[in-house]
Amino acid sequence: MMKCRESIIIRAQKDFNPNIVSLNTDAIATLTLPDLSHGFDDFSYIAPDWSVEELATLWLVFSAQAFQFKHKEKHGGLSKIHYLDSTGSNAVLKMIRDSHSEGGFQQMRALFRTLPLYKEREFILNEMYSDESRIQLASLGIISSARKGWVSCDHAKQLADMFPKSFSDPYLKKAQLAVSAIAGCVQHREGVIVKDNLTAFADYEVPRVLRHFGILTYSPALLAKIESEVQIEKGSVEERALRGATILAIEMIAAQFGHSASALDNYFWGAQKEIGETPVHFTDTTCY
Repeated sequence: MMKCRESIIIRAQKDFNPNIVSLNTDAIATLTLPDLSHGFDDFSYIAPDWSVEELATLWLVFSAQAFQFKHKEKHGGLSKIHYLDSTGSNAVLKMIRDSHSEGGFQQMRALFRTLPLYKEREFILNEMYSDESRIQLASLGIISSARKGWVSCDHAKQLADMFPKSFSDPYLKKAQLAVSAIAGCVQHREGVIVKDNLTAFADYEVPRVLRHFGILTYSPALLAKIESEVQIEKGSVEERALRGATILAIEMIAAQFGHSASALDNYFWGAQKEIGETPVHFTDTTCY
């Protein structure tokens, strides 16, 4: 049986279309990176007093909701989700964190009703909480493996099999994010060095950053669509080219610098704060 990681790389190679999104090997060769040998970042920052088990549940539920933090407004522009003093991913993460101490599932549903795509978010939430013991089972499985020093893409595939409405995706973006976050909590709370074989998490922010660094080049037609905030259809040749090129670019950088794809993904995702509000591609999807 083909391993999860191998299947994602093969998918990326099939989806890659250099006439739409091309890779610049010269930009990769001259890239300067910080020290990423620490591996996973510390994902426990969001709730410093919580146990690893509580944090794992938080990140599992959040990762299922990690899509369209930038959404299409009725007037046509893209806007970020807001909650208290936070926007985007941090807004949704804090909603889920606060809900756990203020009423759990029902409080989460109430907060999500204020968000765009509420029906889609509730659909996923209902699957996750149809049997809360499955959330515990899934998170404890990843914790157990991380404590032994290893998490893999296969853990992400198991999440997608257990919660198909929440995590199914050819690139397993949200499921791999969940595995990465839980591993990061274990590593930084318990001092375990956790290795992995995850791929990049193909979303809308990482390709934007890779383009900023000159690693990805968009065709004039694709660039015009993105700059005009025209929707890139889910499953279209353009969307597949964007996601495939993102995976392959991070693989090439990982091979050159000896870093894990997950550490590189986290670095490039975080670099969005440094490059300003350049346009991202918009796809109406719950995969990312």
